[in-house]
Amino acid sequence: MIGVTGPPGAPGRTFAAINLAATCAARGVGTLLLDADPVLGTVAAHLDLPPERSAWFLAHEAVLQSLDDQLIGRHTHAVGPLRVLPGIHTPGEPGQCTPQFLVHLLERLVTRFHLVVVDLGALVGPGPVTLALVCDTVIWTVVATEVGAEVFDRTIHGIGGLAIATRPAGVVLNRAGPLSLPGAAADIERQYHLPVLARIPEDRRSSLRAERAHLPAVVQGAFSRPFSLLADGVLRPPPAPAGRRDDLERTGAIGAPG
Repeated sequence: MIGVTGPPGAPGRTFAAINLAATCAARGVGTLLLDADPVLGTVAAHLDLPPERSAWFLAHEAVLQSLDDQLIGRHTHAVGPLRVLPGIHTPGEPGQCTPQFLVHLLERLVTRFHLVVVDLGALVGPGPVTLALVCDTVIWTVVATEVGAEVFDRTIHGIGGLAIATRPAGVVLNRAGPLSLPGAAADIERQYHLPVLARIPEDRRSSLRAERAHLPAVVQGAFSRPFSLLADGVLRPPPAPAGRRDDLERTGAIGAPG
């Protein structure tokens, strides 16, 4: 199970989650994408999926009946070989689609699919942190600009970032281009002990073309190589960030084991 998160703002979390999941599915890996953003899920908007078939409605139906494969199947969409379960469609109204329900749902999904990719939303608040802690690997989406680097630093050293500090993790540099910070990948790997798994190029034309077609951008081919590299990193997960844990223990941010 792979969780995709990032700092607040728009670093490209949903874009990365959709295209990572689509890339893995295209390889023949049975993959489901779950939109678990606790504020507003936008996977359905990206892929033009009807919101009445979603985790939000699934959660409400599960109050009255068993959360079984048949019920999950009724709310799951097929986008090519990828299976998609959209999320909250009204801002700030999770209803029954709570973190506890989503954890229960994920327990069922991992028995049905070889890989589950979860769009966690921004790592702010207990919901995304709760789900990140049950993921096998967490992918941070970061924009390599001065503002993007600053917001990432504040988030990874915030309560949520510290809570998941021991989870295996990696970084995706999104919208990489001429205006990106020079040496951003090396700085991230040195400072946070997190591997940079892929650099997604700035290609607004291809992104808009995919958005108009309501398809993952990798279907168009423009982003196929970087997302292929990211899929390689996900299917061969990075090691636990021991170096980062050591740093946090030295500074007292987390306690030493035992």
